[in-house]
Amino acid sequence: MGNRRGTKKERGPNWERNRAKRQRDLARAEVRCAELIQTLGGVCVDCGEDRPELLSVDHVDGITWDRYALRLDARVGRYIREHVEGVRLRVLCGVCNSRDGQARQQPDYEPCPF
Repeated sequence: MGNRRGTKKERGPNWERNRAKRQRDLARAEVRCAELIQTLGGVCVDCGEDRPELLSVDHVDGITWDRYALRLDARVGRYIREHVEGVRLRVLCGVCNSRDGQARQQPDYEPCPF
């Protein structure tokens, strides 16, 4: 078995067509996610941040599925279905989302006052 470093992975015959489809799906997912964020209020519920590029959807009661196992378009679709089903979602910016995640993992965690 030789060293495979530097060898190029072969692409299938439909690679270009599928690439274009993936890019369209990603663009559509970004639009749908922005619409969902606006539906949920459009600003971070903790600090009031309103720049769309910094906002994300967060589960109030914690997520029960592996979000990294799904592509963005599938995740956004799932967030929308959960919102319709009544799962409690909110909008958080990256900083507040990280702080919330720390607090969930370490119950005795107190954020830095600075």
